[in-house]
Formats: sequence, structure tokens, C-alpha cells
Amino acid sequence: FYTDYIVNAQSQYDKSTWKVIDFSSERSPANDLAADVIDGSLTNRWVSAADSQYPHFVTVDMKKQLTITSFEVFRMTGNNQMCDTFQLFVSNDAANWTDLGVFSFNRDIDDGQFYDIPSHPKAQYFKFVGLAGPVNFILVGEISVYGL
Repeated sequence: FYTDYIVNAQSQYDKSTWKVIDFSSERSPANDLAADVIDGSLTNRWVSAADSQYPHFVTVDMKKQLTITSFEVFRMTGNNQMCDTFQLFVSNDAANWTDLGVFSFNRDIDDGQFYDIPSHPKAQYFKFVGLAGPVNFILVGEISVYGL
């Protein structure tokens, strides 16, 4: 039995200089902030305000234009109050957005879930928009971006 191997050239981008520039709402405890979606820790999470309603969004400035091949999205470990569906957008000026599509999220999985972006857009900004979930607020563990 023989199968050709495939070289995976994509890698996770460093998020250390990235910044959340806009969000729909957040709770104020130190580990519930919108910025926690890119802090590299699954211990912290973004939780929207308890009285908020869908859709919920967070916008991230990646500080330079990057080629995007996929996104990886995590729920908070052990908590299934993440959204069921979300939408992704990218932009180079944070004003004109390209819709990458609507995606389903399995709220019962702790591991990161990958979402391939076949068009491989080049963008400096991305926007994650939670569309629907089991409760009115959203709880997101982490979002990572991969590219070439």
C-alpha cells in the first residue's frame, strides 16, 4: 500500500503584535475581554456582555498584510456556550470587507477546529462574527490564522 505524501507549507502566524480594534461587547473581568481571542491562551476567553444578543463580532488588526490559508477557532475548554455558526471577513483597510463565508462550529469539541480558505486572500484585518448559539451571549476561547 502506497500513498503520496503532501507537504503542508502553511504555518500559524505569530499573534504577539496583533490588536483587537473593535468588538460588539465584552464583560469586564480581566479574563473575559475581546483581546483574549488572540492572547495565545485557552485559559482566557472573550465573553460578550450577559445582556447582549447575536450577532457578536470581534475585529483584529494583524499589523501587516498576510496570506491566509485557514483559521483555527477554539471554544473555551470544557464550555459549550460558543456559537453554532459564524462568519469570517477580511480587509486591507478595516472599511471594505470581503466575506469569506458562513461556517459551522461544533460546540462539543475542545480542540481547535480548522476552516480552510481556498481563495488564500491577502489581508491585514479579519472580522469574526458569531451568528447564532445556545445562549444570547458568546464565549470564544481563541482564534488563530494560518498562511503560506
